[in-house]
Amino acid sequence: MTTTATETPTTNVTPTTSLPKETASPGGTASVNTSFDWESICGKTPLEEIESDISRLKKTFRSGKTLDLDYRLDQIRNLAYAIRDNENKIRDAIKADLKRPDFETMAAEFSVQMGEFNYVVKNLPKWVKDEKVKGTSMAYWNSSPKIRKRPLGSVLVITPWNYPLILAVSPVLGAIAAGNTVALKMSEMSPNASKVIGDIMTAALDPQLFQCFFGGVPETTEILKHRWDKIMYTGNGKVGRIICEAANKYLTPVELELGGKSPVFVTKHCSNLEMAARRIIWGKFVNGGQTCVAPDYVLVCPEVHDKFVAACQKVLDKFYPNNSAESEMAHIATPLHYERLTGLLNSTRGKVVAGGTFNSATRFIAPTIVDGVDANDSLMQGELFGPLLPIVKAMSTEAACNFVLEHHPTPLAEYIFSDNNSEIDYIRDRVSSGGLVINDTLIHVGCVQAPFGGVGDSGNGGYHGKHTFDLFSHSQTVLRQPGWVEMLQKKRYPPYNKSNEKFVRRMVVPSPGFPREGDVRGFWSRLFN
Repeated sequence: MTTTATETPTTNVTPTTSLPKETASPGGTASVNTSFDWESICGKTPLEEIESDISRLKKTFRSGKTLDLDYRLDQIRNLAYAIRDNENKIRDAIKADLKRPDFETMAAEFSVQMGEFNYVVKNLPKWVKDEKVKGTSMAYWNSSPKIRKRPLGSVLVITPWNYPLILAVSPVLGAIAAGNTVALKMSEMSPNASKVIGDIMTAALDPQLFQCFFGGVPETTEILKHRWDKIMYTGNGKVGRIICEAANKYLTPVELELGGKSPVFVTKHCSNLEMAARRIIWGKFVNGGQTCVAPDYVLVCPEVHDKFVAACQKVLDKFYPNNSAESEMAHIATPLHYERLTGLLNSTRGKVVAGGTFNSATRFIAPTIVDGVDANDSLMQGELFGPLLPIVKAMSTEAACNFVLEHHPTPLAEYIFSDNNSEIDYIRDRVSSGGLVINDTLIHVGCVQAPFGGVGDSGNGGYHGKHTFDLFSHSQTVLRQPGWVEMLQKKRYPPYNKSNEKFVRRMVVPSPGFPREGDVRGFWSRLFN
């Protein structure tokens, strides 16, 4: 039986098939902006100014100005204090766009970003030092091989709308730390936050180092016509492919931070279903479900299915008691995203067991749980990126893994709720994902000491902290060969003879350091490694 979703006030919601052919995708840039006047709020960069702005950044990098460590640290400090001093202004701008509760903005954005500032400033002097290359053969004992971290040049960051502070500031922070000049394209889908954050960053940073661009598709297209030394894009796969096509003209490397349908496994060995429900409901509905690593759907074993659904209903009533447009919960960012989500909800063949109401005037969609969903349901055809949580009954842990592998492989995140280590290891080894959290959701994103990123369809690479520094750096191998070794090096020069070949072979062709047969690692290797 399917329970039809209702709107408050009650109206008919246009199905997704009637939306404009070009629509906004989760986390990305919209091609058509129906009833959404972003331009009057954040404006757009004049197309004729873009080339000169980019040229300025490239000229600055060629000057060598950004190579100085103290200069980089000064810029990072200026940005950190600018963000801190304008917290209320940024918070209010985000609320104007998303109606996001201040608590969520503090916990999900400011806390993580300020922690990353501290981590980078503390460790950057160590990161920029040359690394000694260890374990080389005798052929290199006298040339002192090192790895030097060099900045790439002028880089472009294209940021989404759903977490407008951290997804703009964090990549720029790492790019500056690595010694690059940076251009930042803000999202027009969160115009108030984009304008405020972009202006704060522009005022805080050296204009020779940083440029903020505003606008939509025409401006982004113009920016992508130019050669960049690296591009980082956070958003959806459709736009990501377009960016890769533009970058391919110059063989520009592209870092893609995408999304996908991040699954949650609730197995029969999950002993505390109410705790699992709390953590899943929290992770799903933070920011109105508009989070790239939000639990997209739940795979529940039949042994615990009914109890888990009941626990979710109980938790939802406690977290969001009003369940209306006045609830302390983020609303949907744009009319297009709202129409897409309500269209999917009206088309589902599952049973709405909680929520299901929405309000077009405020773009509010109540936190909604839909049970009895299968792979062919409207809610399972793409990343939801909204406050809709489908529940799929999986007959076994193996069946749940096969479901993911067949329909939504390589998600950005994967969540396992189980107390059985063998079962956890089985799921972990079968399903590849960008990040994995056991018995919780979302928390890996805030660990700035560890890389955050996707795999396969959910992106490539990883960033945060040192990993962002590495992302925008080139690891250059440097060797310094002293002149006095020429008496040995001359053995490598033509004309070749047997005596020289024997000497060089002894220097550069080692024998295998492992046995021909038996245990490759050996007793001592296993004992100490």
